[in-house]
Amino acid sequence: MPLVGCGFSFKADIQNGNLVVNSGYEISETLLNQSPISFKGDPASFVETIDRFEIQEGQVRAFGKFVCPDKRLEPGSLDFVLQASSRQLLEAKIARVDSPCITLADPRIITVNQLLADSFQRLAAGTREIEVTQVKVGDQKIAIDFQWVTPLESPSPAASPAAPDRPANSPSTPNNQAPSDSLPNNPLPNNQPGTDI
Repeated sequence: MPLVGCGFSFKADIQNGNLVVNSGYEISETLLNQSPISFKGDPASFVETIDRFEIQEGQVRAFGKFVCPDKRLEPGSLDFVLQASSRQLLEAKIARVDSPCITLADPRIITVNQLLADSFQRLAAGTREIEVTQVKVGDQKIAIDFQWVTPLESPSPAASPAAPDRPANSPSTPNNQAPSDSLPNNPLPNNQPGTDI
């Protein structure tokens, strides 16, 4: 499905030793209405199809066919609210139902709202660096702004070279060997033959 009416923005900055990334996501009413959404065949769903969305001020209204507790289908609508939350990143829930056979007290709607709350709480617990800074619902679009903050790690200092065991101007000699000028010129007396090794 082509993402017509979908936008994404991104900006990175460094503040107080932290990398701060601000991003935004926007979805339009046009995109939501590209095709109906079907829940047909899901025995737990109270909606068979969503035919149309209206993004109104502070809420998204969905129109479709609802599955009554006795399994008959009735037309209706529901209002879905989405807002920022300090506890769980986002708060999303079904806030109103207009149907001849379904109310907010329907166990299926209670379950959906609880699943939404639990999902966003788990998401918030696993992504503490991310914060939803603003949610705007209205003017035929939904816009959500995020901020991600993470400390910048300083590079480790380079290891210092080991200090030499001898002064810098001393001549280099192999290990365990005295400098050549400290050896006698003739290590064996003239009157003693050399020892074969």
